[in-house]
Amino acid sequence: MHPTVRFEIKYRIPPGLAEEISRHLGRYMSADENGEGGSASYPVHSLYLDSPNFRLFRDTEEGAFSRFKLRARCYNFQPVRSFFLEVKARRGEAMTKSRAGATIDETRDLLAGGGTDRTDDAMRNFLTSRDNLRARPAAWITYDRAAYVGGERSLVRITFDSAIRVGLPTADLAEPERWYGLPEVKGLVVLEIKYTGSYPAWVAETVRRFNLTRSSMSKYRQGVDVLISRNLLPAMHAA
Repeated sequence: MHPTVRFEIKYRIPPGLAEEISRHLGRYMSADENGEGGSASYPVHSLYLDSPNFRLFRDTEEGAFSRFKLRARCYNFQPVRSFFLEVKARRGEAMTKSRAGATIDETRDLLAGGGTDRTDDAMRNFLTSRDNLRARPAAWITYDRAAYVGGERSLVRITFDSAIRVGLPTADLAEPERWYGLPEVKGLVVLEIKYTGSYPAWVAETVRRFNLTRSSMSKYRQGVDVLISRNLLPAMHAA
């Protein structure tokens, strides 16, 4: 089975505008079922992997037409928790993502270079990418997300990400001792419109109504920049 191709459009907006847009979207969308306590909000924690010479970071920085990100994602820092091992690939404007569920013990072993007997496509994709790059954990990225879903013929997902921070990788997958803010999005919310096919007319109307201007945004690239600027990455990563 081939991963579903989707498209993403990103905007950087002030918190007040994010609240206005959220209220406006209430007539078209519902809160994501993953939200906490019936709300649309939940935390996201992603441990990104990269090669010894930081190839994935450099591909993003240089705007390579074809590139991907390799990460282990979780939604809390409890001692026992589940992870999703993801490969998010981009070719021009088109995106695909594969994700393999894993326990914390499996994830810890696989991120350290271990193997597995699992043969599902998503796991093979993750391990092949890991091995081809000789990738290991490079940076944690965390943020607060409010997510909404809607659409009929074409699924639309709109997210609002705030308090975006970066931390050093942890071998035991515990929360980093310290987080660092990303200056490029300080005091801002990152709005993402994610859709398959073409998005409904009400999405285009929302963009026009609030005069939104598209902006590139890579949390991982910005996070690595912060760690490099603070001399917190090994020398080989900063090369």
